[in-house]
Amino acid sequence: MNTNHRARYLAATTGVLGLLLGGCTAAAAPSTPGQPAPLTGIPGVNNPAPVPAPAIQQPKLLAPVSFPRTEIDADDQRGDGKRVLIEESELPVAGHLVVFDQSGKLLGSTPIQPGAHRDVPVTLDPALGQGTHSLRALLTVDDGDGKFNADKDAPVREDDDDDPEIEDEGFRYTVG
Repeated sequence: MNTNHRARYLAATTGVLGLLLGGCTAAAAPSTPGQPAPLTGIPGVNNPAPVPAPAIQQPKLLAPVSFPRTEIDADDQRGDGKRVLIEESELPVAGHLVVFDQSGKLLGSTPIQPGAHRDVPVTLDPALGQGTHSLRALLTVDDGDGKFNADKDAPVREDDDDDPEIEDEGFRYTVG
């Protein structure tokens, strides 16, 4: 279930739950003789609609660039919170390995040359605090300046991949 469908499902189930609970717990509202009783406990009618849980924020990115063979792989890992290791990456042009947190905040990036790479470190700034963090590694194409810029360096998608999504990898990082 993708994030958009999950958000709609959550909003719908929250509304139904609100109806059920509203009918069970709300006191009957007084009515004027000859007039129907006011509606209560229904989202959007005489009360604010429920707000669905926020989805994971995605960073603002350019349209993906497709290549015939690309790869990014990052496994769950433990460390001091100052850097992560991207286990594998492959890109036929110069690019960047980029790491975001769950809210879409950029935590770090490192440039890569064309070709296949193993165990590439990405320094995180700021370093992660104690606990387990959900992170996302992303493969982008460099615009020619050697520095990552989300407004200029496009994410990558594999041409022959059945999945039209960008080349990224979610993983957990535990500090401590």
